[in-house]
Amino acid sequence: MGVRFTRHAKNRMRWREITKMEVESTLARPDSVERLSSDKANYFKIINARRIRVTAIQEERQFVVISAVVK
Repeated sequence: MGVRFTRHAKNRMRWREITKMEVESTLARPDSVERLSSDKANYFKIINARRIRVTAIQEERQFVVISAVVK
């Protein structure tokens, strides 16, 4: 499944020093998932002692990443 990043997500990733690989890893194998609606969710994963939260919409063939933060 592909991953597309919104401009907002790219900015948040840059500001918080989150790599595309960390986001893709979080989406592929999350530690937990919090559903926000039928197609939108928060995906959580601990990577290098940082808890990454990725907010994304799951479309037919790709994830659209809306935001990424370190919790």
